[in-house]
Amino acid sequence: MDHVDSLVTFSPDGSQMAFVRNDGVKGESSLILADPSGAHETHLATRRIGNDIGPFDLPSWAPDGRTITVSVADPASDGLYIHLLNVSVRDGSATSFSPVHWRSLNDTRWLPDGSGMLIAAQERSGAPQQIYWNAEGSGEVRKITGDVNSYLSLSVGSDSRSFLAVQSDINVNVWVGPGNDPDAAVQVTSGRMDGIGGLAWTTDGRIVYQGNVGDSYQIWMVNADGSAAHQVTNDRYFHTHPAVCESGHSIVFESDPTGLQHLFKTDLDGNNLTQITSGAGEGSPSCRMQSGDVVFSGTDPNRHTLLYKMELGGASPVALSDRLLVSKPVYSPDGTCILAALMDPKTGTVKGSLVPASGGAPRYSRDIPSTLDPMGVVGWMADGGSFAALDDRSGIRNLWTFPFDGSPGKQITHFQRSEIHGFAWSPDGKRIALSRGPIEQNVVLIKTGS
Repeated sequence: MDHVDSLVTFSPDGSQMAFVRNDGVKGESSLILADPSGAHETHLATRRIGNDIGPFDLPSWAPDGRTITVSVADPASDGLYIHLLNVSVRDGSATSFSPVHWRSLNDTRWLPDGSGMLIAAQERSGAPQQIYWNAEGSGEVRKITGDVNSYLSLSVGSDSRSFLAVQSDINVNVWVGPGNDPDAAVQVTSGRMDGIGGLAWTTDGRIVYQGNVGDSYQIWMVNADGSAAHQVTNDRYFHTHPAVCESGHSIVFESDPTGLQHLFKTDLDGNNLTQITSGAGEGSPSCRMQSGDVVFSGTDPNRHTLLYKMELGGASPVALSDRLLVSKPVYSPDGTCILAALMDPKTGTVKGSLVPASGGAPRYSRDIPSTLDPMGVVGWMADGGSFAALDDRSGIRNLWTFPFDGSPGKQITHFQRSEIHGFAWSPDGKRIALSRGPIEQNVVLIKTGS
């Protein structure tokens, strides 16, 4: 059975299973029924997807066998995108499971007695994912856990009163070291998720990063020695993927105050905040430092995610390639091309590619090693002759370089624990900033009184 994009759920009598299959080329997400062997597939329901409209996810077959509950994401001005639908097994029609909406969902499980669902969910941007009981129809919600950890996958006992959960403790911070010896990096921040959503250097040697303090994802700045850490943005919205632009005078990042991800620009001190895109969803900016150009991911009229470019002065964005964008795009040091993972819409093949800054067919394509996440962070080496990426062939994610001439990759960090989540070299290549730290997970048993 190929192309399964979700967990598999089985009917109560075990005669059927259901799963999600997404088609990025068509911009569709389908809930599929099949025999337990995977044969005799039937498309039960299909929905359009894009940057602002998410696919079906987390299918869970109800105990009565008549519906399959799925999560979906739709635009919402309060940032609570995720809600649950009941899809009829008989005809594929969808109705609301509950009026309650969430910032994110990690897992959903029906209680065997049919009284409702256990949900591992996030109430607001930056808050840890907690476990809730959510009644069908009425929207009644009861919070079961309440601590600084996040909770991921769930497994419910037959008594509907006890369950197992994966508890996740995140302790990721910004580290700084010599550009030619990243193994010597030292920790310079003391948050819990610093830099996990991106980091970048200013021209004067400071580091801009996504931080989470007080359950709020904001853009922060810190000196390379860890001093003078402070917030650049300060509101209730989600901020991520900062890029330093316009010769180091501004920061471009993505945020969602309107319910969609768009790009915003601010001065380094947080003043003059301006929304600079207003399409169907934009993110993952990268700037050509010496000019006002920014490249980013955007959604076209057919709801395909493509590589776009625009002038920060106000010109309309233009698509640089008709291939689907899979990764964050990154400008080359000389500004002549963009590194990105692109998917051929005809074959579905994903390759690491160099796209000319003026647009057109990639001037270079390379197969992506199976140990490298094509959707992960990539970056340029200072000499422009190779790119860097996070590769987990050593057991945890370390930093590797891959020459554009096709020669074998080379490992340049050798951490045995506290893996890397993001990285950025300083403009002169002499220093490197890493987002690094452990994400520890344990299975816990939780019992409720009723």
